[in-house]
Order: sequence, then C-alpha cells, then structure tokens
Amino acid sequence: MRTFSGKRSTLALAIAGVTAMSGFMAMPEARAEGFIDDSTLTGGIYYWQRERDRKDVTDGDKYKTNLSHSTWNANLDFQSGYAADMFGLDIAAFTAIEMAENGDSSHPNEIAFSKSNKAYDEDWSGDKSGISLYKAAAKFKYGPVWARAGYIQPTGQTLLAPHWSFMPGTYQGRKPGRILITAMLVR
Repeated sequence: MRTFSGKRSTLALAIAGVTAMSGFMAMPEARAEGFIDDSTLTGGIYYWQRERDRKDVTDGDKYKTNLSHSTWNANLDFQSGYAADMFGLDIAAFTAIEMAENGDSSHPNEIAFSKSNKAYDEDWSGDKSGISLYKAAAKFKYGPVWARAGYIQPTGQTLLAPHWSFMPGTYQGRKPGRILITAMLVR
C-alpha cells in the first residue's frame, strides 16, 4: 500500500474542506416574472482523490493499484424563467480536469471522461479531461400542462439509466406532464 507525505494530505484536506463548505450557502428565492428575472445560475466545484488497491490472486496475493487519481470537477447550470409565462430554456455544462493519474490504474475512474469516447467499445486506456453539455432543453408551460424537449436529464422515478458514472447523465428526448392539484376540504 502507498503512503503520501503530510504536505499532500494536508492540501487535499484543505481543498476538500473548502469544497464541502461551499455547498452551505442559502440562496434567496426569486419571485419576479419573466425569462431573465426568474432565471437562476448555479454551480459547484468538486475535488476527488481516490486511492484503491486490490489483492491480485493471480500474483501471489500481492496488492496492486486499482484506482489512483485526483480530479477536479465543476458545473454551471442556467435555468431561465418563462418568457410570456410560457417559454423557457435550461442549459448546463460540467468539466473534469485530471490532475494526477497512476498509469497502473488504466480503467475508467468514473469521475472524468473515458479516453475511448465510445459507449460500447471501452479500450481501458484510462480517463481524460474535458467539458460536456449535459442539459440543453426548451421548456413550455401553459396552466397545469408543461413539457421539456432537447437534451434532458431523468427526473423523479425512472427506468432510464443513461450512464454509470458520477457525472450527470443525459438523454435526448421530450417529457410532457401535468400538475395535479388536490384540494382538502375542512369542515
């Protein structure tokens, strides 16, 4: 098993602490009307460092590197309000920046982008840095009826599983719906 110097561990803990604390900001709720006034822009910065060794039973039960990488991730998510109280747009992107990768762990680490660029033909050559648009959808609402179309993400309970990674999954399609209103009678 590997050990790291105190400087690297202290730096990793400091970065992880700052990243964790950045998620505790309270955002005021917008109550305006319109495409720009009701829009939101959110994002996050994340740091991952994984070290995993596994016992290799074919090599005398020696431990070998299975995962050894450090990766920065960030995302930016824009959700518009509705123009004319009917039409809107959602756009979001994320990035992965590989900081360190041990050559012994050449399989995908599930945090960055696979070097193969093919969903069904993984070549096990490791991961790479990159940026990806994970949401680009037009949205519509009229009374209790709503719809989204474009590159969207599954929401709620679904059978869709667009990927097996930490990164957001996306599929191309459309999703209609209706808001159900229930009333409660009080006597």
